[in-house]
Amino acid sequence: MARKLKAEEAILLASGPREVREYLAKRAIKPGFFDAISKETEAALVSRSDRLIDLSLAEYCLHVETAAALFIKDAEDWPVRSLVLSNQALAKASLYGGFPECLFGSEEAMLSYLSTISVDEQHILFCNPSLNPGFLEAFLTLGQPWQAMKPEQRVWALYSLAENEMLRRKRSTSDYEDGLDWHLAGKPFEAAWSLIVNLEPGPEEAKHLAMLLRDLPADSYKLDGVAEAIENWRAGAEEKAKERKKNAKGRLSPNQQVRQAGARLLASRYDAAPNLYLDSDDIALRCGAYEATAKLSEPVIKAAITRDGELARVYLIRNDSLWCSSETRNPLLKLVLRGAETDEPHWEFKARERKLRKEFPDWFEGDDLDEAMGRTTNEGLDAGHVAYNAHTLRLRGLHDKLMAVEKTQQRLIWLVAATLILLVAHAWR
Repeated sequence: MARKLKAEEAILLASGPREVREYLAKRAIKPGFFDAISKETEAALVSRSDRLIDLSLAEYCLHVETAAALFIKDAEDWPVRSLVLSNQALAKASLYGGFPECLFGSEEAMLSYLSTISVDEQHILFCNPSLNPGFLEAFLTLGQPWQAMKPEQRVWALYSLAENEMLRRKRSTSDYEDGLDWHLAGKPFEAAWSLIVNLEPGPEEAKHLAMLLRDLPADSYKLDGVAEAIENWRAGAEEKAKERKKNAKGRLSPNQQVRQAGARLLASRYDAAPNLYLDSDDIALRCGAYEATAKLSEPVIKAAITRDGELARVYLIRNDSLWCSSETRNPLLKLVLRGAETDEPHWEFKARERKLRKEFPDWFEGDDLDEAMGRTTNEGLDAGHVAYNAHTLRLRGLHDKLMAVEKTQQRLIWLVAATLILLVAHAWR
């Protein structure tokens, strides 16, 4: 066995940069604590000072020593540093603690780095789905990682976390070996939702927190203070007119989005009061109910659209319970998508359908598919997409007309150029 491992290392060290990259990429797919390639072999690859090998190691190395050496080698080498920060295999193979703590060797060193982290490196780091849940919980509960960062970097980190896959998918017990792992994995969700209570409201805070909460699963059992804190996230009087304009286009302001998310969390609870927030005087809370209420009858859907128009359409489309079968999707398409006056509901529908088809393909079993368009062709959807398809055809027609004008202009330019050449040639004679 020892000879086999040594032989594998020898072959890797004798390989060209492209072969090394291919090997490292395949190796990183299923990283483990005990690997055929030692840290000494990775160090030998670094010593070759080959650019492609350095970039590949930064992205796929499994040894902390390699990642740390590459990270501190050149503070101005953005490609290498960004690939180290985006390395997802490193955390799974590390015996020294989670990511990013393992990169720095001590909590003090990590906090020192966070105090000077750049905007670009912050974004890469907080988008990494292999972040240690403990680190993420500490950041989101305004602990030491949060306190170490500059105020503007903190809120931008919330924006970056909105793209992190770790916080985009609700936990499932089938993903964890025991209840403790499942419990620990839920702590970042609870911490993120607690920001509604713990974060001091402000324009920047509202903008970035709204992004984080928009697609955050309602996966938290700690709801203390959320209902009361929602009221703190209101814009000043001078912003009300802007909010009304946004609402007419099917959009909420950042402050409204935070309130909508809080209402969604509360209304989605199994023990929530029936129709919680559906009759609220606050349109943001009503939108939270439109997205979260498990069972919505056709009269309720019609009343919501009559009252709140495009906003009701957008947040009804985001209600997963209306997507889970063809019986519930037909009212969604017939009552909600049909008659939309802006593009917002159509874009939301398209994004939601793509997401749910990927996550829950069994919901869509039995739907006929139009291979050319990649869309369902049942009767309800046809009616719902008439306006969307007409709008698309108008855009295509406009595009064709513009292309025709451009071609005409090109012909005229060539004709004028040719005429000038002939005139010059004639004058020269």
